[in-house]
Amino acid sequence: WELIKTNKFGLYHITNSGEASKHDQAKYVLKKIKWNGNLVKAKTSDFNLMAKRASYSKLSNDKIERLLNKKMTNWKEAIDRYLEELFLLYYYKNIKLEIKYVENSFFYCIIRHF
Repeated sequence: WELIKTNKFGLYHITNSGEASKHDQAKYVLKKIKWNGNLVKAKTSDFNLMAKRASYSKLSNDKIERLLNKKMTNWKEAIDRYLEELFLLYYYKNIKLEIKYVENSFFYCIIRHF
């Protein structure tokens, strides 16, 4: 909402601050949920993908941070908050969580009432 209120139009990258690979993110999430399995690191080139992928694709928040005079939340803090919200949904709202991995992407959650 803060961006909309500025009435400044343009293309903005809005992502959490810091830098992490998908492997770094997965490793962090799995450690937080106390998963003890084996996480295998892979390169994009290990997959037979139809679309080409950039070898390095970090987005910059500089433009939006300057405009709003505000730093974006670090990716670890954002994951912590997300997991906390999922836990609260599970614990207080009787919602079942299924965490799954999708090939060449991050985790996604299926949330169901039971």
